[in-house]
Amino acid sequence: MSSFAVIVVGASAGGLEPLRQIIQDLPVGLPAAVLVVLHIGSASALPAILSRTGSLSAHHPVDGEALLPGRIYVAPPDLHLIVEDERVYLRRDPQENGHRPAIDPLFRSASLAYGPRTIGVVLSGALDDGAVGLALIKHKGGIAIVQDPDEAMFDSMPRSVLDLVDPDWVLPAARIGGKLGELADELVAHPAIPVAPTPPEPGGPPSEFSCPACGGVLWENPTRTYFRCRIGHAFNAESLLAKQSEALETILRSAERAFAERADLNRRIAERSRRKDRPAAAAHYAQAALQADEKAAAVRQLLGRGQDHSEPLRSAERLAIFIATAAQQLAPFVDLLSVDFDTAAIAFCADLPHCMHHPFNGQGARPARDGEPLRPGCLYTLPAHRHLLVNPDRSLALVRAELADSPRPSLDLLLCSAAASYGERLLVVQLSGEAGVRGRTAVSSRGGTFLEDDRDDGEQVMRWLARETAP
Repeated sequence: MSSFAVIVVGASAGGLEPLRQIIQDLPVGLPAAVLVVLHIGSASALPAILSRTGSLSAHHPVDGEALLPGRIYVAPPDLHLIVEDERVYLRRDPQENGHRPAIDPLFRSASLAYGPRTIGVVLSGALDDGAVGLALIKHKGGIAIVQDPDEAMFDSMPRSVLDLVDPDWVLPAARIGGKLGELADELVAHPAIPVAPTPPEPGGPPSEFSCPACGGVLWENPTRTYFRCRIGHAFNAESLLAKQSEALETILRSAERAFAERADLNRRIAERSRRKDRPAAAAHYAQAALQADEKAAAVRQLLGRGQDHSEPLRSAERLAIFIATAAQQLAPFVDLLSVDFDTAAIAFCADLPHCMHHPFNGQGARPARDGEPLRPGCLYTLPAHRHLLVNPDRSLALVRAELADSPRPSLDLLLCSAAASYGERLLVVQLSGEAGVRGRTAVSSRGGTFLEDDRDDGEQVMRWLARETAP
């Protein structure tokens, strides 16, 4: 048995700043290894940020690396972080709660490997990843700490823990780091008595739900609302609801597009029939076009465009625009925004549409669509041969008009419209390329932030995300 403890920390949306606060407060000589899962997208700058924040060194581990006290091990992108036999392993297993890396696999493995010498911490985040894992840590005799949900930027993850388990400590971020130092010293000086192993929980009966990731049957855990399919995709209740909503939106958008295309085709056939002096056929196809338009409108209502809802689609509170000539330049910066669900991003980068696998918040970049609200946590790419503008209601507008001295798409037009809509809540990062004077002037005159040739691993972007903005 090793002579040190393990501290496992899970965070998601709004969790970057409290995580930095905790790492800053950890003491030199901490008798515990620290393992961190932050829901991320592309290549992560998190180890460099955490290493600069406190006295402990942070890094992405290699598969099979031995755990050592006083080190911070950060989960790499697209890999689960697992603890076994005093070593850390990287696994490309199926997503859990819609994420890889996910918090629950780390917490679950740490509770099995270290039992009562495990300290689990859940910080700000959306949905409920980490709740079941922290309950297992508590069940195995470990210590459970939750960021005070009244302080958390996104309180869903902390409150999901409180709904499932009684944590040992509910603390603001400013007190968690010091408390971790105290608890680690106590665990090493006075080791807890290991909890007797419990028989594995049965897999549970098949539910009536299908897996949103692969379509297979989900089995429901009989002791808590937790689902897993045969492939291994796993979901807590809120995460399953969120994934079902995403799948439903995809289906509805496909239906909207199909009806719109059907309406357009019927109109073309109707026009051709009129030119051939076939009025009956023209009337038939014109009527079919109207019916398809009505169905497309009905789907748009379901998608939240054009009708009030008790819970309308929420537009992003902040917008970041990245200017680049190559997609790979975006990776460390877009990664930071992927953990802040209040921010949408637009990539003004010509080659990004050819790299649609580029991960952002666990999903690919999405092409901008006319009339679509700027959604929190989404990365939008440029349309082909059309101007991209931001409407006053924070939705997107695609314009095909030819404007003098404004090639399509025009960066200046995008910056001017975004500055008018977002004001001081707009961030522009120019990595390469060149914004025109008109666009730069619009951003600065409305109080926005313009960063040029940012080479510090996203430190300035991170500070912009963490700052308090005016309501």
